[in-house]
Amino acid sequence: MGKKVSVLLLLATLRIYAAFELQCFNPLWIARANIQAQYPGGINPAALRTSRGWAFSLNYANLYGIKELTAWQGQATWQFHPKHHLSADYSLLGNAIYQERTIGLSYGWQFNPMLAIGSRLALYDLYVADYSFAPTLGIGLGALFRVDSALSIGMLLNNCNQPRLHHQADEIPQTFTCGLRWRIVRRLELGAELYKDLSFPLTEKVGLDFGLLPGWHLLAGVQLNPDRLTLGTIITIRHFSFAVAWQHHPTLPYTVYLGCSWQSW
Repeated sequence: MGKKVSVLLLLATLRIYAAFELQCFNPLWIARANIQAQYPGGINPAALRTSRGWAFSLNYANLYGIKELTAWQGQATWQFHPKHHLSADYSLLGNAIYQERTIGLSYGWQFNPMLAIGSRLALYDLYVADYSFAPTLGIGLGALFRVDSALSIGMLLNNCNQPRLHHQADEIPQTFTCGLRWRIVRRLELGAELYKDLSFPLTEKVGLDFGLLPGWHLLAGVQLNPDRLTLGTIITIRHFSFAVAWQHHPTLPYTVYLGCSWQSW
C-alpha cells in the first residue's frame, strides 16, 4: 500500500510536464534559456563541431530539489570527418518507482559550407512501479544554416513521426524549434529561439554568452510563456570543461544543473 501511495504522489508531481517533455539536462543549454537548436552537444544533429575528434559529456540535475526527480544524461560524439559526425546519448529521469529512459543516436552532415543537416533516432522507454510500457521510437530532423562566420540559423523538428506510449494512448511531445546564434563582438554572443510544442503555446527564448576571461564564460537567459530566468557559468581547463546552471520556475523551487565534459581537441 505504501508503495502505491508513493507512486500516486510522484505521478501527481510529474503532471507538471508530459512524459519525455524534458529532453535536456546540459547546463550549457539551460543557462542560455534552454535554447536547443543552435549549439553542439544537444539534440540537434546538424549542430556540428568544427574540429575532428571525440567529445564526452556527463550532466546531472535534481529537478526542483525533489529527491525523486534526479536526472542523468551522458553523450559521446565522434567527429570523424570535418563534414560528418556520429553521436550517442543516454538520459535517465526519475528513481526506482518512476523512470524515463532515452537512448539517442544521431548523424550530422555538413552538406556545404553554409548548410548542415542531420537526423536523430530516439528510443523512449517508460517504467512506472511494477509496470513496463512498450518502448517507442522518435525521429528528429535538424538543419543549421551559416549566414557568415558570426551568424547562424538553426531549426529542429523533434518527434516528427508522432511517437506514442501505452498502446498508442499517450503522445510524446512533438516540438518545432527555430532560432539564431549571433556573435555580436568577440566576447559576446546572443542566442534567440522560438519553441513550439504542438500541445502548448509558443515559447520565446533569449540567451547571452559573455567571455569574462579566457576559459571562463558567464551565461544568462530569459524564457517567456512560461516565464523563467536562467544563469550559469562554464570554466574550461585544457581539454576539460565544468559547467553549472541555475533555472528559476514560476511556482516550484529552482533547479541546479551540473555538467562536465572532455574534448580531444
